[in-house]
Amino acid sequence: MTSGRPDIPVEQLFPAHAETDAVEMPPTVVGRPAPAWLTALELWHSSAAHPAVLFVDAMIVASAFRHVGTTRPIALASGAAFALISPITGLAAHRTSVQAQGVRWYLKPLAVVAAVIVVLVSLFQSIGLSGARTTAALINAAMLLIPLRALAWAIIRAARRRDLGLRPTLVIGTNARVGELAAELAACRSVGLRFAAGYTPTLPDSQAVKDGHAQAFSLLDRNEIDHVLLINDGIDESVFREFVTWADDRRGYTLVLPLADIVRHGSRFHVGRFPVVPLPIGLSRNGLIAKRGLDVAAAFTLLVLTAPLMLLIAGAIRFKDRDRVFFRQDRVGKHGEVFSLLKFRTMFGSPDEHGEADAHWAFNSLADGGVGAEPALDRQTALGRVLRRWDLDELPQLFNVLRGDMSLVGPRPERVGYVARFAPAIDGYDDRHRVRPGMTGWAQINGLRGQTPLGLRTTFDNDYVDHWSFGLDIRILARTLPAIVKLPPPNLDCMLSRRAQPGPPAPDHTGRRAQRP
Repeated sequence: MTSGRPDIPVEQLFPAHAETDAVEMPPTVVGRPAPAWLTALELWHSSAAHPAVLFVDAMIVASAFRHVGTTRPIALASGAAFALISPITGLAAHRTSVQAQGVRWYLKPLAVVAAVIVVLVSLFQSIGLSGARTTAALINAAMLLIPLRALAWAIIRAARRRDLGLRPTLVIGTNARVGELAAELAACRSVGLRFAAGYTPTLPDSQAVKDGHAQAFSLLDRNEIDHVLLINDGIDESVFREFVTWADDRRGYTLVLPLADIVRHGSRFHVGRFPVVPLPIGLSRNGLIAKRGLDVAAAFTLLVLTAPLMLLIAGAIRFKDRDRVFFRQDRVGKHGEVFSLLKFRTMFGSPDEHGEADAHWAFNSLADGGVGAEPALDRQTALGRVLRRWDLDELPQLFNVLRGDMSLVGPRPERVGYVARFAPAIDGYDDRHRVRPGMTGWAQINGLRGQTPLGLRTTFDNDYVDHWSFGLDIRILARTLPAIVKLPPPNLDCMLSRRAQPGPPAPDHTGRRAQRP
């Protein structure tokens, strides 16, 4: 996002700089929000893995195949193949403005996609498309795609030079380096970033330093920063670990190399005269696509297979309890966004009338020693008790998965009011919201379900996010049904002394940032 407010000079925004030698800071650039057409053009120019971008590129490729004399079905199939292969090969991916400067970056992944298509055509010659004609069509497509992206880049660069659509950027490094990089951003606006604030974490410990640290995370929490530049020169590694581990896929993170590295090795990307390395944050784009593909395919299949059972359950609830079949409740999902979770109704009354069923557990889970949370009335119906024992009440959440509110595997979503209480009290609790919540998860298959220690569940959830892989999701799904059937009581003493991690154990797992300001 681009903030419309005027920028505050770094020495005013972060008073930590007041305790060091004065460094002359250049005036910050006040960017104007990007209009919709510029945002769309930037998405297309960067070959983002966006349905609209893939559709436009597919139509361009299809027209190139049609131009060389292929039939319309083959031309459309070729365009569709281009769109499907692009995310897999990395042509269509999430790129920041640092990575999508000019058009040279586009040539190599485009050549890879073209080579894959030629190989596929040579393997399946029965479709009536020769390798020579395919090559000619792909050359025609490249002669359209590359100049059009060059034209898009010229328009984007001209807009950025007029301060249009510049991304607000937080610069983290030594005082002198922050000043140098801020000046470079002001001079090289075509990179698409504008200096919004700076943070120097190497100053002596003081209240001013703590204030600067708090304000840095406050800007990130309020989504007033789109990009973070970390200067790898005189900054302790723990600072990078703190910021990058907390990062999510909504903003870009870039490591700025020391100037000496220009001599040692070249860099594909630059911010002015500074060589930089874009940092992959969170799940990779291909990983996100694979995870989403698994969610859609598996949820649709499970809905078809369980449809008779779900109809039977719905009929039984309606006939026996004379109440509504479904229960909806607001839950907190990815990036803190609220969605409506769907379940089969298993209780009479409502939380507004009788209170939350697990309010006693929620208060006892907090370190603040909340009072007044008496054990709630058991409102489970006889049928609801059976459904909850076998987790059948959660089958309607497959619709949440198809809608994109949830994933099959991930941290369990919590109620809005509980999140507001848990987040400030449980270290790392907000980190669970880096990914979509799930119907099952690493904590659940290890016995941490229901009214179990919240801190330990949070630790398991964050371990899952930190060590995510496609294979890990498959393992968790495979262990979900046995976990439901057996329901082993968790060995809390063992978990507290040595918790199981889903991936290879990190040498220092406390590297995840400490309690946020």
